[in-house]
Amino acid sequence: MSQDVRLACHAFPAAGLACPVTAVTGREDAFVAAASTAGWGDVSTGPFHAVTLPTGHFPYRSHPESFSALLLGELDHLDGAYGRFP
Repeated sequence: MSQDVRLACHAFPAAGLACPVTAVTGREDAFVAAASTAGWGDVSTGPFHAVTLPTGHFPYRSHPESFSALLLGELDHLDGAYGRFP
C-alpha cells in the first residue's frame, strides 16, 4: 500500500492521466479493502474499472490464470481504442 501512496503522490501530472485505469483487488486481501480502490478513478480522464478477484493481496501469484485472463481481457477491450478518450 505504501507503494500505491508513493505512486499517487509523485507519478501523476496535475491534470491527471489520459488513459484507462483498472484497479484490481483481492476479496481475501488482508491489506487493502476493495472499496479503497475507487479513488484510482480520480487519477484519469479515461475510463475506470474496479475488479475484485477471489484472491489475496497478490492475485498474479495465487491465481495466475485468473489474473492473466483479466489482464488479457482488459487489453483486448482496449485494442484500437488508444487515443479515443479525452
